Amino acid sequence: MIPSCHADGPPMSRQRLIHHVLLGWPTAIVLLIIYVVMAAGASHEKSNTFDEVVHLVAGYSYWSANDYRLHPENGNLPQRWAALPVYGLKYLPSDWAKEHYDFKFPSRSDAYWLTGEKWPLGNKFLYEMGNDLPRMLLCARTMIALCGAVGGALVFVWARRLFGPAGGIIALLLFVFSPTMLAHCALVTSDMMTAVLFLAAVGVSWAMMHRINPWTVIGGGVVVGGLLLSKVSGVFIVPMVLIMLIVRLIAGGPLEVTIGRRWIMTGWMRQLAVLAGAWLVQGVIVVVVIWAAFGLRFEGPNPSRAPVDHFAFDFEDQLIDGGFRSTVFRRLRAWRVLPDAYLYGAAYVAKHAEARSAFLGGRYSVTGFRGFFPYAFAVKTTIPLLLLLIAGVIGALMIRQVRVGSGESRSHDEPGVFYRTTPLWVLFVVYWAVALTSNLNIGHRHILPTYLPLFVLAGAGSWFFRLPNRRAAGAWSAVIVALVGWHVVESWQIGPHYLAYFNQAAGGPRNGYHHLVDSSLDWGQDLPGLKSWMDEQRARRAEPVYFAYFGSAQPGYYGIDAIALPSYMSQLHTPLHPLVPGWYCISATQLQRVYVGNPGPWGVDEEQRYIQVLPVIREIQRLQMGPTDVFVDGMTDLLGAEWQQRGRHLDIARFRRLCEYLLKREPDTHIGHSILIYHLGEAELREAIWEPWIVRSPTEGGW
Repeated sequence: MIPSCHADGPPMSRQRLIHHVLLGWPTAIVLLIIYVVMAAGASHEKSNTFDEVVHLVAGYSYWSANDYRLHPENGNLPQRWAALPVYGLKYLPSDWAKEHYDFKFPSRSDAYWLTGEKWPLGNKFLYEMGNDLPRMLLCARTMIALCGAVGGALVFVWARRLFGPAGGIIALLLFVFSPTMLAHCALVTSDMMTAVLFLAAVGVSWAMMHRINPWTVIGGGVVVGGLLLSKVSGVFIVPMVLIMLIVRLIAGGPLEVTIGRRWIMTGWMRQLAVLAGAWLVQGVIVVVVIWAAFGLRFEGPNPSRAPVDHFAFDFEDQLIDGGFRSTVFRRLRAWRVLPDAYLYGAAYVAKHAEARSAFLGGRYSVTGFRGFFPYAFAVKTTIPLLLLLIAGVIGALMIRQVRVGSGESRSHDEPGVFYRTTPLWVLFVVYWAVALTSNLNIGHRHILPTYLPLFVLAGAGSWFFRLPNRRAAGAWSAVIVALVGWHVVESWQIGPHYLAYFNQAAGGPRNGYHHLVDSSLDWGQDLPGLKSWMDEQRARRAEPVYFAYFGSAQPGYYGIDAIALPSYMSQLHTPLHPLVPGWYCISATQLQRVYVGNPGPWGVDEEQRYIQVLPVIREIQRLQMGPTDVFVDGMTDLLGAEWQQRGRHLDIARFRRLCEYLLKREPDTHIGHSILIYHLGEAELREAIWEPWIVRSPTEGGW
């Protein structure tokens, strides 16, 4: 164990410096500043990711219109928090603020506003109102980065109290330089805030089971209320609290109650009765917090802004069956227990979590994979962090002395150490149990709340610094320091493309698209990088550039004038452009065809159908070479009155086959590992598009 510091003598002064500066808050604050700068700086080089459009437009509408119809399913609090500077900075008493932060919102008479269509309204807000998009994103993303810094501070304080100053710094270093934390802490989404509030909620709930006072009761109610306003998954705090309560009652020990006077409660029945009363008060606070976030009003639409009086979809449409869950929602709504927008959002999540296209290492599903999140954790967590987690568990098993934040030492036996870490284990285990049963497998980010307790527990690796054998302590300390350094280097090397991080076991980020896509890798974030590459490429040699985009940003805003291939939510697409030699830029999610036609690889049946329609595709490309009126007449004769829709289906078939071909070769280059770029010549295009294939293994697929 690190010896105590004393005031006299130069050696003791040096030890005090280590404890209070290098292992204390000065270093922690510097690391947290580095974290915010790294995250915000990296995201500043990226286009908006998929969900940021709707988070930002919804959050702004909550402030500006007191209207809660837009996107209530993804958390009122994080959307409000992120949009606060975007909405509020113009009210500062400064002409400069009014000039640079007076962002314009679509009119209240706008058709998309009246119908509550969040995606087109969000695109209009970000791209069509003349707003400074980079400035808007920087403001909103910085707010989430600050929230992430709070999470880092919680990790540091908790690990320090459990495992001493060295444990606190180890845990904080792992947090600050985690590619996962850096990827999501500066995006306008609810994931980071939810992770931070889960950690805070289990912490304050555990504290209240030992000390009941105004701080733990009121503070706990506010924190849990914030958690429930961040994501619907916040409801899993309930089973976490119940499990912690069981552990608390089994372990025994006094319960301190301080409300005016101080009482010490013993006996589990008395303690349970007092805790029940505290939870009742806390429950009232939680409900008040939720109502306050929705303007203390039941109706989602603002009744003072008629004729807006409904959500984008009918509430009853979100109730997927007539079972227990639907009955609960109807009762809560009829009794007006919670705001209508809050209930609508929860019902929406419950419905849409039942089925969603998913991809995992070459396999496809619409109901998810039980191994999705373990696989994602294994390939997207740095190897040194995994090793340090093992070291942390060993340290927790072996530790006998823990360093408290004040510098004092107290003896604890092994059960004591694990008892004090109960909320961390409960958060980790319960959340993982829920994740393993989830049908919604669209992103590694959905297990973000499980990382923060792991960082804290990894701080137990500091035990190796205090081995009684100096030689062993020195050797193991060098190993721990080397692993932390490796973790830092991993983060440094992948920056600013933190979302694309995959560890060496997965083949690194260059092979990431073979393992996971969607928000685990490709969330539409690399349009600025693609534009820079196109400018450089065309300066050397002008060749056609094709682009298939997965994302909600507008490529045209960034000056990308590529020929469009089938894209997800893109404004670029015109079906069946002739494919000629040139550069083919394809978002990883589009390349894996998760949302292109029926998800899955190219199969025998699909190849047979494609060969049958190949003459039609040839004729369409011939028509495209002629005048527009001839093309329209020819397409009508060829495909009928609904030629545009049928043409899109044919285009998807051709694109799916092209992607199948490209997956058999390595890309020539990439943009941030999320956009794969291939140079195709005449012979390659002929093989990819026009020549028949022999498909040896029948697999599902379709268009």
